[in-house]
Amino acid sequence: MERALRSQAIHGGRLGTNLVEQLAIGLDEMAEVLGRQHGMPAALQRHFDMSDPAVQARVPAEVAARLRAVPLGRLPAERGERIAVAVMDPLPAEAIAELAGALGGAEVVPAVAPELRVLYHLERAYGIERPNRFKRGTAARTPEAGGERRGRIVTLSDAAPIEGPSSLARIAVRRVVAPVSVDVEPEPDLSTMDGALRAIRQATGRASVAARVVGALEQGFDRELSAGMIMTIRSGLLLGWQGFARGRQREVIEAVAVPLSAPSILAGPCRTGLSSFGPPREAGDIDRRLWSILGECPPGEIGVHPVSVFGELSCVIYVQTAGEMPPATAAGVAELGQAMCAALERLVRADER
Repeated sequence: MERALRSQAIHGGRLGTNLVEQLAIGLDEMAEVLGRQHGMPAALQRHFDMSDPAVQARVPAEVAARLRAVPLGRLPAERGERIAVAVMDPLPAEAIAELAGALGGAEVVPAVAPELRVLYHLERAYGIERPNRFKRGTAARTPEAGGERRGRIVTLSDAAPIEGPSSLARIAVRRVVAPVSVDVEPEPDLSTMDGALRAIRQATGRASVAARVVGALEQGFDRELSAGMIMTIRSGLLLGWQGFARGRQREVIEAVAVPLSAPSILAGPCRTGLSSFGPPREAGDIDRRLWSILGECPPGEIGVHPVSVFGELSCVIYVQTAGEMPPATAAGVAELGQAMCAALERLVRADER
């Protein structure tokens, strides 16, 4: 449980997802636990294996993604039509009515399933791509506990040779449709370092910690930073978590995946655990792809600051500027990294209690 809580603080996902990834419990077992918790039937692997594509096609992909609902198939009924639908959470009455309408007035019977399984089958049935958080860093040759195969993350080292902006756009930008849980809090003033540090200390969830760090990067430093992002370290990869690139959609950050085994401006600081700030040197293809995604190739200066949580290298804060960085950037980014570490550790300890 402790390992799962620490993983959740860094990588996100539900606690059950992290427990499954720690091999502490299987997906079918998790479904049964959720069923008891919510007083609902559990959607197990065998139910997904017997799902009816014709029934699934009756629900629009947009509705399935928004409600995080996967129709499974028809149930026996004395009259009318009853259809089992796998969901991550109990649905409100209006959502049940919306599904029933899409299914031609059929009676909807919700059954609860773990996050990993619902997101996997939304992609399988509707082509709704999962965030990188829920994929493997390498190709999965054997099924997950519970039967699923988790798709492989496409990294910047896998990309085709750079041909121009259009090819980079195809590589970098993809639309993540399936929503994941986030914390919603009023946004404080993050334009000063004192205000940003205070806001990070007061954050009440993982997502708000990251949002406030990114907000400080975007609003502070005299607004000289052209891009900034937090990346998490998982399975030998750096995965985009939250960030900004001026003039670009924020979704590009979630699409970034950089292998630490390949040479890049990010690999060295992660290997040594030491920050690096200044003009970029010895740039390779991965670096040029990253800069093109973020809008400047090459940037004037960059900064890479590794962050350890509970003594383990877990995150990286990356920033870049079009010209020279403000003099206090390195020290300011280090302060934000320390505040992020303290906030994430505080949230874990609170959950452990």
